[in-house]
Amino acid sequence: MRLISISCTLASAPFLAQVIRILSQDRIAAASTGLLFLAFPYVVDWSSLARVDLPALALSTAGLYALIQRLAARWRLVACALLLAAAIYTRKSYALAAPLATFAWLWVHDRRRAIGLAALVGGVSLALFVILKVLTRGGFFFNIVSGNVNEFDIDRLGQWLGGLSNPVPILLVLGGAFLSLPLCRIKSCPLIARYLVEPLCQR
Repeated sequence: MRLISISCTLASAPFLAQVIRILSQDRIAAASTGLLFLAFPYVVDWSSLARVDLPALALSTAGLYALIQRLAARWRLVACALLLAAAIYTRKSYALAAPLATFAWLWVHDRRRAIGLAALVGGVSLALFVILKVLTRGGFFFNIVSGNVNEFDIDRLGQWLGGLSNPVPILLVLGGAFLSLPLCRIKSCPLIARYLVEPLCQR
């Protein structure tokens, strides 16, 4: 499992880099994104743990890349939906940020395809849920949902967010500056801004 986690960490970096390259047409920005991801303290620490976080991240970033690489290709929409559904079933918190980010970005470019993507992700996820619940006689729902509900703790969230100020203060300032800019001037904002929800979902 540790080898899988490390491999998924290494796979996420080029996916993120390619997403930025396509959105910005800037190879330096793309390379910086991939390298910063691999140098991020939390990524370094968690990549060596036998946890599902990095595999889920790899699947979701692969879905983002599959979608924006060639918007006109229908099969890429299906591939994106399947990858996002796989990310959801790898770690359930990925049911929010990645699907929301892809939907918001696609809505700006093609609303019909955005609705189609939402229907695909929701349909596949719901179908798998029903199948697994029936086959396990409710065991899947109990172990994944009922028996794994974590109470939201605003104090713990504050501690995690406060902890980010030490290793990455510059990135936090740049991220805040990015989000404060007029949204209409940033083509990538619908995608990136929504995906920033993901770190909050992990807490």
